[in-house]
Formats: sequence, structure tokens, C-alpha cells
Amino acid sequence: MTIYGQFCVIIDEEHAFLLEKIQEMETTLDFSVVVAYFKDHFEQEEKIMKDSGYPQYDGHKTEHLNMFVRLISMEARSGVEHLRELLKDILEQHVHTHDMLLLKHLKQQATT
Repeated sequence: MTIYGQFCVIIDEEHAFLLEKIQEMETTLDFSVVVAYFKDHFEQEEKIMKDSGYPQYDGHKTEHLNMFVRLISMEARSGVEHLRELLKDILEQHVHTHDMLLLKHLKQQATT
């Protein structure tokens, strides 16, 4: 099962890109780059939420902040392989919970 493919095109592409970068990560320097990609992705997703009038925007944005803090704290205590698995787990969990709620909202917006 993929964790993308059901979202709006730009977010789907970003999810796929993030997974690709996580797989390619070989050093902690790469980890810093991947974290920067996550930050950019969160900002793009938040813009879509705001522009669409997403009613759970504040909670979803808070989840992004919590994830970002968690990502930053991981680097100091994890090896690269462990970081790669944690990043994939974080992304998958977020997409399957918060992003699916946003998808539902966007689909409702498209039909009204």
C-alpha cells in the first residue's frame, strides 16, 4: 500500500518526493536536507488548508509543528538507518490520519 496517491496532485508529488529522499538518505547531513524538505512540505500543505478554509487547520498545523520538533530531536540520538525508518513511520502515520481528513475536506469542497 502506498501512502500517497489519493491526495491533491502537488501534495501527492511531495509525499512521493519525501519518501524518495528518505530512502536515499545515507548520512546525518542528508537527514538535515530531508528535514528541510519536510518543512517545505508542511508549509505547502498549510497553504492548501488555509486557502480551502479547512476547519481543522489549527490542529493540523500544530501536528506539523509537533512532527517538526520530533524530527529535529531524532537526529541527535539515532543512526541513519534508524532515522530512515522513523521518518517513514512518521510520514505514513501523518498521511493516514491528518492528511486523510484534509483529503475528505478537499473532496467535499470540490463537490460544492
